[in-house]
Amino acid sequence: MRQGFRRPAEALLRQVILTLIRQGLFLPFFHVIILPKGGDSVKYRADNTLHDFEFHDAEWHFVSYDSESLIVDAKHLNIHKNTAQNPANCDMELQLARITFYGCEIITFEPGVPWITDASGKSCPAEPLITYTGHAAREMLLHELNCTTCIFAFSKSDCERWRMAGCGDEPYFEAQISFDAVTIEWDEFRRPAWYVLREQGIHA
Repeated sequence: MRQGFRRPAEALLRQVILTLIRQGLFLPFFHVIILPKGGDSVKYRADNTLHDFEFHDAEWHFVSYDSESLIVDAKHLNIHKNTAQNPANCDMELQLARITFYGCEIITFEPGVPWITDASGKSCPAEPLITYTGHAAREMLLHELNCTTCIFAFSKSDCERWRMAGCGDEPYFEAQISFDAVTIEWDEFRRPAWYVLREQGIHA
């Protein structure tokens, strides 16, 4: 009997939480329930400080896209030294991080095309470049994230948009997204960043 009443109650609670999230009234608790390892807390959290991180060669794994929030888990994400959350004296790789983009809109998606070089040495695309927008852009980027995306670059392109370049199912693609806020949460540091190790002659 208890199990019979528990499921409707859980469904009702979930619906209430989602409604409050959509209205922007439940963000503090929402930050807590989306943890990297499903625990009750995380040791480190950075809010709206993407400039503290190095995204090149990070791997993004899709978690969810709901209520206009995009959530991905990230491996090989590095944090710069001399930041509030990094106690080491060098850039460090995070063991596993969860990135949540609140109010996220996927604006464009552009698959890569082959490039050719003409007799004068000038490079140009061998095929027309196609930029997708709206629903098509959203579906294509989410597909790439579901395939695990290796990030080549992630940087701010203007006051509202962030440009992402990477590969997943597509050998190369570029996309633009916008968001209202972003959090990065993690529990452990793995090792010095790969480029720090390379400077020391270690190829890891």
